[in-house]
Amino acid sequence: MRIKLPNLPRKARNVILIAVILIGLVAVIANKVGGTSRGTAAATSGRTGATGFTDGQVPFDPNATTDSSSPAPTGSKTTSSGDDGTDDTPPVLVQPTTQPGVKETASAFAAAWLNTFGKNAETWRYGLNAYLTADEATALANADPESVPAGCRVGTVTVTQQGDLHGADVQVVTDETTPKAQGTLTLTMVQRNGSWLVSEIDWKAQR
Repeated sequence: MRIKLPNLPRKARNVILIAVILIGLVAVIANKVGGTSRGTAAATSGRTGATGFTDGQVPFDPNATTDSSSPAPTGSKTTSSGDDGTDDTPPVLVQPTTQPGVKETASAFAAAWLNTFGKNAETWRYGLNAYLTADEATALANADPESVPAGCRVGTVTVTQQGDLHGADVQVVTDETTPKAQGTLTLTMVQRNGSWLVSEIDWKAQR
């Protein structure tokens, strides 16, 4: 845009023109300086220091005293208590009626005892030893699978207990669609190194 100046002497017009140019330059420089300052301030406001905290943020002081009026942290454990601050929930007492593992061990031994098909005496006895105490394994060193009822399977297993003595009555039935009772295998059980073993065997055939 051309600036028209009134009819003034040449020297006066030159002075006015120079003044206008200087005013424009000052305005441009001031605008640039202001924009740079604002950008620097914005970048500084989000800058994180070497400590990992933003400007104005106070780092956690482990020695500071916690205000007792502050709310409990999320996930804190709470208990139901009475007026005196003690837990008034009555304890639940669970008394097991049978020792875990007795029934499972007795059933597994009885299945191995009945599994005589196609086995000689040595192989059959070897399958029993994993469930026997050392003394009972010695007592059965000459046992013969011919004395075991053939074609039978494990029926109902009932766990018994008298004081510290545990046992199991294993019903032996025929392996048929309609099973028939053949007798009861009574086992005395003892615990050795956390496992239940058979310490005595008594077979009573059904009459």
